[in-house]
Amino acid sequence: MAGQQQGGAPRRAVQYYVDPQGKVVSRPTQAQQPPAPGPYQAQYRYYRRPDGTVVRQRVEETSRAGGPQTATTGTSQEPVRAHPTAMPATKQTAPRPSVQMRAAPRWTAKRVAKHVVVIAVIALLLFASWPMVQQPMRAIWNMATTGQPGFQTFPETADFSILREMSLTANTNSLTYTIDIPKPFHIPGIHERLGLVTAPLPESVFIKSEQEWMKWVGTIPQGGTASISITYHMKLTSTLWDVDAEDSALVSDIPSSYDRYLVKEWKIDPTDANVVDLANRIVGSERNVYNILLKIFRWMDDNLEYKVERSAEPNYCYETLAAMAGDCDDQSILLASLARAVGVPVWLNLGIIYDPVRNYWGGHGWNNVYIPLKGGDYVIATVDIVNDQFLFRDPYHLSDYIDNGDGTELREYYTSWSYSYTGPSPSAKSTEVYTVLELDTRGSEIYYKP
Repeated sequence: MAGQQQGGAPRRAVQYYVDPQGKVVSRPTQAQQPPAPGPYQAQYRYYRRPDGTVVRQRVEETSRAGGPQTATTGTSQEPVRAHPTAMPATKQTAPRPSVQMRAAPRWTAKRVAKHVVVIAVIALLLFASWPMVQQPMRAIWNMATTGQPGFQTFPETADFSILREMSLTANTNSLTYTIDIPKPFHIPGIHERLGLVTAPLPESVFIKSEQEWMKWVGTIPQGGTASISITYHMKLTSTLWDVDAEDSALVSDIPSSYDRYLVKEWKIDPTDANVVDLANRIVGSERNVYNILLKIFRWMDDNLEYKVERSAEPNYCYETLAAMAGDCDDQSILLASLARAVGVPVWLNLGIIYDPVRNYWGGHGWNNVYIPLKGGDYVIATVDIVNDQFLFRDPYHLSDYIDNGDGTELREYYTSWSYSYTGPSPSAKSTEVYTVLELDTRGSEIYYKP
């Protein structure tokens, strides 16, 4: 009660205020007679910010809510100053703080999901133009639209010891044989030959087309077998050629020194009418070399099937085109023919490849491509059409022959064994087996298909 109690007992009052933590509390106290108006005393109010912090604010005399007010005690009236945190001492008036407090927002699942979506959209808009983001986004899109993997993961480097065993058996006649085998190229940082051991030793080692070759000669009696083994120790490194259409120059910038990779060669025919017509339809008016190669790569990737169905020699380019299918050599020969037909040098790179799933090495063929760069420089990069690799070489490709434009030598690579005989036509059989003796991989490399 705010009035005088019976018996002269002192009056009791209740004060309400907001503490620094933002809580409204009450405290009973003896009511004091209000002092006579005097000089203004500094007063403060406390309030809570939306972030939860409590702030004290000075109340200026001219800005205090309501200005001077009148407090009623008994029958007399006396003007008193309004206190920002005090309420009239009456039970009929509900306590009310001078500052309205706003509760912190509730983080419901719906609210959290909404914020996550907004942040994701902002991040997508900000980073979609970054090359490091474009490749994964394009790979995800390709997987969603085609159902095929948009990227591949490989070791950064791979050290191999591989045993290659070859044999020739004379079933019906005695044979005099010759076998020529090239040594793998040594390319520092990409394709390093650390060691090579043969049994037996070759009869001779010679240079042909700037590459080392080994030669064995001998005689096999009827029913006998000649065997040769080669152990390769190689360090292979994943290599990505960071080139795009912005870097590439035009077909007219290709030097004449690469004309040998623009003409007809064994199995490669850029003059075939069907090949020329298809190349022109794929490429159109495009003259940027990078874009030309990418268009041919994508067309073949979308339209040709991988299929093994041939003898020791690969098919002609027009045979593969007619069948719309072929193995690694067949498709690489067709890619070279299509590119040459529109003036871009492309040639064969032959050797063996490792399949880590089956732990198996086997013969393989792919392409080297020439791309002139703005400013006069150039790159020679790898395209492996049947393994979906464009300007990328994984550490499982071992090169032991690179086409130099000489069709005769290219054909001889496919017929390493040659033999002569007397009497009727002989029956002979050759075998070739690869065995992984040691494999050590390090690091990781992600390749995104363009």
